[in-house]
Amino acid sequence: MDIKVEHFARLDKALEDADNAFWAVIAERFPEAISGDYPPDLTMNRNEHNREDVLCWLRFNASEPMVNY
Repeated sequence: MDIKVEHFARLDKALEDADNAFWAVIAERFPEAISGDYPPDLTMNRNEHNREDVLCWLRFNASEPMVNY
């Protein structure tokens, strides 16, 4: 597998796990919320911003010879 594809697959999985953990905490803290409805366009925006944030963090913090994020 191409190393860049491998790194982006890892990034996608990390973002998915982080999003699930985020909503689990929100649901725990707000038990009065009885559904998980959320607008799809806002989900896409949040996911894009989270991806950019993680890529920025990796650019500043990933050691060489990691993929040039």
